[in-house]
Amino acid sequence: MADYCGIKIFDKVIIVEKTWNEESSYEWKGHKVNQGYVVDYGNTKMLETAKDWAAWTWYNHELSNQAYEIQRKHSKWDSKLHKDVWDSVENQTLYEKLNKEYYDTQKKMEGIVHEYDNGTFEIILDEAAGSSSQGGKLSFWNCIIKAADGKAFLVGISSDLLLHLMMKNTFVNGACQSKVWLGRVKGKSVGAFTENMEEFAQSKEDEKLRQQAATGNSRYIPGDIVGNYNNKRIYLGSFYEYIAEAPNSYYSQRRYIYFSKPKLVHLFSDLKEDGTFTSVRYPSYTYTKAKYTIFGHIDLTKSAFDYYKDYLEVSMSEENGVYPSLQNKIILAAISDAKTKEVGAVKAEVEALITEYRKTHYFPVTFYSEEEYKGKY
Repeated sequence: MADYCGIKIFDKVIIVEKTWNEESSYEWKGHKVNQGYVVDYGNTKMLETAKDWAAWTWYNHELSNQAYEIQRKHSKWDSKLHKDVWDSVENQTLYEKLNKEYYDTQKKMEGIVHEYDNGTFEIILDEAAGSSSQGGKLSFWNCIIKAADGKAFLVGISSDLLLHLMMKNTFVNGACQSKVWLGRVKGKSVGAFTENMEEFAQSKEDEKLRQQAATGNSRYIPGDIVGNYNNKRIYLGSFYEYIAEAPNSYYSQRRYIYFSKPKLVHLFSDLKEDGTFTSVRYPSYTYTKAKYTIFGHIDLTKSAFDYYKDYLEVSMSEENGVYPSLQNKIILAAISDAKTKEVGAVKAEVEALITEYRKTHYFPVTFYSEEEYKGKY
């Protein structure tokens, strides 16, 4: 099985029902069936999204049609006055009365939240994936999901996951002969699963990894492979930063902040595709150590500063353009493996690099102290 596949199948599941009027409901075997939105149990954000999806406003369109007909027959748009000119006050008054009643009688319709024990549903194939408005096919089939209380919902089931269900189970007249569990893959695709499917077993492993990640800590050391169930990186250690590029810095106006005291930063790197590490790949560093799960350890041969220094120098040697190389030179000048350097000396070194670059290139830049930057931005 894969390390993490993002399959969530919980013991309970919520379905939010969209309550259309009788004319708009979907008809299945002579019964009115409403659409359903499958929600991961305990996911309050997804539940709110489902409620928003299910909500709609009812209007009395007969009143709207009557008002429109009166307006069409008894008024004419005056382009100079920028308003309708009526043939009589009575007709205008009647139009306004109907229009007001139309808005006064509107009703806000809310979705109905249903909570069920998972693994108790029947699934019946109803409508194959149709054509998408953007070309190609839709990614789901419309299926009837029948709950243990007899309630039925029209739910879109991922075509790929539905195929896996059909390959592992017997269907008679479009109905799966086994009870199904409802769940999601990577928070998006809704699927129906039976206990004999690989995805069902993987969901149990995924849940263990999620629970393990929830107990992470910040006590990892250089060489530890850290992260969460979905993303793992190697922690290389820390070094000091004296000058940093401001968040709102951009090409036409570079902004740098120099710190009154050097800041400790923590360096992370991606692992190679085979899970090993030899040099920095896609580095990132933070000012605080976030809580992560520790998945393993690799013995390192260098300090974080030396690894990052090698990365910047290799990037500069491979870079064709002068401007990116300057950026790397600035970064290299602004960091140190110790906090013994003077901030003023570091700032002077960075300014010298920029002065030299400006002899042949345009490079607008402004330096701020932390206090100046906070006061201005």
